[in-house]
Amino acid sequence: MFKDYTGAMTVMHDEIMIGMTDNDPDTTFAQGMLSHHIGAVEMAEIRH
Repeated sequence: MFKDYTGAMTVMHDEIMIGMTDNDPDTTFAQGMLSHHIGAVEMAEIRH
């Protein structure tokens, strides 16, 4: 379970950081929130 959880966290973090490269703060925020919520759903679906 820990491996799956940390894998999902890594993907979420990488996606959030992609959004940080945009010069538009609204785009940065939207990309970060989208990635954050998708990651949260994926982590919630991990079974132990």
